[in-house]
Amino acid sequence: MGKFKIGDRVVQDFTKDCCNLVDHWNDYWKRTEGTLFDDEFVITRVDRSYVTYSNRVGGSGPSIGESYFKPASLKIEAGKFYKTRDGQKVGPLVRNGHGDTFWKATDLTLDGYGSFWCENGRFYSYREFRHDLIAEWVDEPAVAAGNDNRADAGGGFKVGDRLRLIASPLPNMPLGTEVIAAARTGGVPSSVHFEQDGRTTWRPASYFELVTPTNPAIVALIENGQPRPSVKPYVHVDEASASKEAARLAGEHKGQSFGVYVLTQTVKEDVIYTYKHEWQRLAANGEKISAIKALREITGLGLKATKDAVENWIANDQQYSRIAA
Repeated sequence: MGKFKIGDRVVQDFTKDCCNLVDHWNDYWKRTEGTLFDDEFVITRVDRSYVTYSNRVGGSGPSIGESYFKPASLKIEAGKFYKTRDGQKVGPLVRNGHGDTFWKATDLTLDGYGSFWCENGRFYSYREFRHDLIAEWVDEPAVAAGNDNRADAGGGFKVGDRLRLIASPLPNMPLGTEVIAAARTGGVPSSVHFEQDGRTTWRPASYFELVTPTNPAIVALIENGQPRPSVKPYVHVDEASASKEAARLAGEHKGQSFGVYVLTQTVKEDVIYTYKHEWQRLAANGEKISAIKALREITGLGLKATKDAVENWIANDQQYSRIAA
């Protein structure tokens, strides 16, 4: 059973890789099927994990996997802030005063466009879907900012991540080239933006891998002279990246201090295990033949039975018999 039924109102889920389905409708289906209302689709047929959609019940439109849709459930309320698809905070939203058809954010424009949204959060310009409202904005406490606090660079990477090119070399980017993920300004979800030769460009995220930090650092909120890192702080690739993030957080949270903590040394002492019986110690150290001989001297069992007993202990019971010294 699919997650939708006939008659459900849905909108495109832009976290999935796909073309803009509203633009596709307007280019290829609007002439025969008619105009969309609030950029919402209506499910007209369900076939396992695929759905057919249109602008109305009974309409005839294209089919696509159901995962490319989500319920049209966003409710906009006056006075609240909302998050756009590209991560911007807008609001507080108010009615625009022209028949209460649109919402607007006071004294705000996005990329030169007037800041107006439909009832379902769709930005009024069909071509600027990155400004669609996707959720109510919830401010996170500063102490949690170090967890995953940077802007999305696309493809699962974050701004400041050091990436290595592992596929599809270019004339100015041989395999192994390292770049820094930059702030994302649009494009498909599976792409990643990065800085190169003084400008920002993008490539599919599958072309890159994350470079393992060699001098990792974290950012922590400082209160009363003591660090308060988040429960799971984001690990930056180096001190410079962490310092840049600390400066950003300080600018965003006026009056609060943020510190950079660099991993300079790790200390580890190996655990030495002891066993109650000598044959167990021999078996644990890989000396299986000696272990079989030692166990036979104790039990008087035959060779096969003793061999089976030692191998079974190694496979199943070894960890329960050892004692940390």
